[in-house]
Amino acid sequence: MITTAPTNSFREELFNGIHRPEHVYKLALYTSAADLDEHTRGYETKGEVADDGYPKGGIVLTGRKVGVAEGHSYLQFSDARFPKSSISSDGSMIYNDSVDGKPALAVYGYPRTAGVNSEYVVELPPQLIQMV
Repeated sequence: MITTAPTNSFREELFNGIHRPEHVYKLALYTSAADLDEHTRGYETKGEVADDGYPKGGIVLTGRKVGVAEGHSYLQFSDARFPKSSISSDGSMIYNDSVDGKPALAVYGYPRTAGVNSEYVVELPPQLIQMV
């Protein structure tokens, strides 16, 4: 099961300066075989998608933006695009690929989506990673 949430470890790591703007952040895709939620500590391969056009470990996210809205700070990225692929997934994980252990920032569960020999797009909610 994949439950949408920022991870608890990410909340702690923010205060320790673990995640930097210049780091590489990635989006990995998962099937329902994955068990991801706010307790997820980092990137893992269990349940990761292994379909055509999907690179193991996912893709680099772009469009990093931080801000404050309605009293909450947030971090967001542009939608993730997998060109010319045949992918089915039930959720995804945003993680920091620049740090040992590849710590997870957030997990995002959604109804199974599939694409066949086309661009596969994960539309990330604007404020998926939000803190009070």
